Amino acid sequence: MDLSSNATTSSAAPTCAVTSSATTSNVASASAVASTAVPTFSALLNDPVEFPEPLPPEIFEELSLSDSSEYMDVEEETNLRKRLFPSAVLPDESSLVPSESDDFGSLYMSLHNRAAEQTARAAKQAEHLVRKVLEDVENAEQLVRKIWGGAWKVCHFSSLPEWLQDNDFLHKGHRPPLRSFSACFRSIFRIHTETGNIWTHLLGCLLFVGIAVYFLSRPSDMIPWEEKAVFATFFASAIICLGMSSMFHTVSCHSEHVGKLFSKLDYCGIAVLIIGSFVPWLYYGFYCDYQPKVFYFVLVSVLGAASIIVS
Repeated sequence: MDLSSNATTSSAAPTCAVTSSATTSNVASASAVASTAVPTFSALLNDPVEFPEPLPPEIFEELSLSDSSEYMDVEEETNLRKRLFPSAVLPDESSLVPSESDDFGSLYMSLHNRAAEQTARAAKQAEHLVRKVLEDVENAEQLVRKIWGGAWKVCHFSSLPEWLQDNDFLHKGHRPPLRSFSACFRSIFRIHTETGNIWTHLLGCLLFVGIAVYFLSRPSDMIPWEEKAVFATFFASAIICLGMSSMFHTVSCHSEHVGKLFSKLDYCGIAVLIIGSFVPWLYYGFYCDYQPKVFYFVLVSVLGAASIIVS
């Protein structure tokens, strides 16, 4: 038992010795390589890197570049060459970032002057706008004053001229003399003593116009042409009478001459309406008696014409 164990122990011992010796030799060789590699790497870091010389000028001539040195730069600290781009490709950064040689005071004054110029320009524009607004306000105020001054006010009966004093029972609300026809027609939309007369006759005139158009546009088989002629005479006389009356009450305050003229036309319209209103009555009243119908129609027409001439 002792011999076998000793033999086993003696046989294993050489194997461990060989293994340990091989490991020691490998570590030694690795240390040697590391010791030789470290100085070489540090040398690469400390020594400047040598680059080849610039390209021949012929190559730059083909590229439309005058000289290779013009587009190459060497940094003084690292001794490295870098490619420079033409000024047409990259912007000039000197105009964007101030250099160390720039004077801060001059830069501040330049910015200050520029800001002052922009402020002065803005102040001038604001002043121009303010002046324009003030001019517009002044023009609007003058227009309002002109309109207000041109507008008339209703007056008392005692303030009217003699040729406008036709009804002394109406004390207030009279129109003063208006020297333009446009002012007279604009007075239609004002409240005064003639407002009711103007609108009642005007609306009546328009109503008869509508009725006449509707009646005369009916077909002949519904309304014979004799009846159309009779009622056309009546409608025409009513339209003339109401139209003349509305015109008279509208422009009666223009002047004495215009007032008298349209007053005569108003009376003439009344006479025309009297004549026209007799035509349907005579037509249907003497429908079967021709001679009395003609006699009365001639008599009414003569009397109406006489009243028109006298007025």
